[in-house]
Amino acid sequence: MPDEEIVVGSFPKNNREEVRVSLSKFKGYDLLGVRQWFRNEADEPRPSKSGITIRVDLLPELLELIEKAKEIALEKGILELEEE
Repeated sequence: MPDEEIVVGSFPKNNREEVRVSLSKFKGYDLLGVRQWFRNEADEPRPSKSGITIRVDLLPELLELIEKAKEIALEKGILELEEE
């Protein structure tokens, strides 16, 4: 993987911020980043301090917990998925 950041994708958090998922490398570690981004006064995207960065090898554990959170949210009725 190259040393530069690879943006996997993003989605809007609200009308001023987005959540961005990226892959990068730092000190020999492959990393996954999930970070809030905002637009500054010059309307340029900037990373906020809010987010996490973990080693890519921990991604399966994170995905398992996110899937579990989704299942619980569906069971509790706090998440509704649109029918396709």
